[in-house]
Amino acid sequence: MAVQLAFWVTLVFAVLERTDVDLNLPGWSVDRLADERADRQIPLTDTCASIVWLVLVIAYLPWQHYRSFVPDGTGGDVPVLDPALWNFWLPILIAVPVLCIGLEIVTYRVGRWTWSLVAMNAALNLAFAAPVVWLLLTDRLINPELVRRFDWLAEGDNLDTVTAAVVSGTVLVALWDVVDSAVKAYRSRT
Repeated sequence: MAVQLAFWVTLVFAVLERTDVDLNLPGWSVDRLADERADRQIPLTDTCASIVWLVLVIAYLPWQHYRSFVPDGTGGDVPVLDPALWNFWLPILIAVPVLCIGLEIVTYRVGRWTWSLVAMNAALNLAFAAPVVWLLLTDRLINPELVRRFDWLAEGDNLDTVTAAVVSGTVLVALWDVVDSAVKAYRSRT
């Protein structure tokens, strides 16, 4: 699809350029570019990296259901996350990163963190982390079939240790993100 798009756009521009069709477009020069804002705190590279990461998270949630690293023995795969979550929780866990992409774009357009953006960031972090932590602590996030496939998970307190590590990581990442945005908002106050 991308090759088709690139080919046809290039072909149209090549034909228009060689046939001297007058498109009544104004002349262009480097002077027409917008000046970069001096007060910009959010670089485009940070925004793009955040969006790419969020897209990967969004893509992984349905992908893990069909392509997992754990074979089921019949040629299929065992999903990492419990398939019962598709009824309610996984759509929410996909919607929150989509909203986070919107927040990244708005933050980039504003050029800096504001306290209202920090509040939105905190709400979105809570909207993602709270269900993940609750589902983990109630043994509803990880597919029970996956736990049965790995003997070491079923032994002793290994599953509880993994759960505690993932809960801790989830809370720490959410807190780090909120604190980081709050510090940036504090530094950019005028």
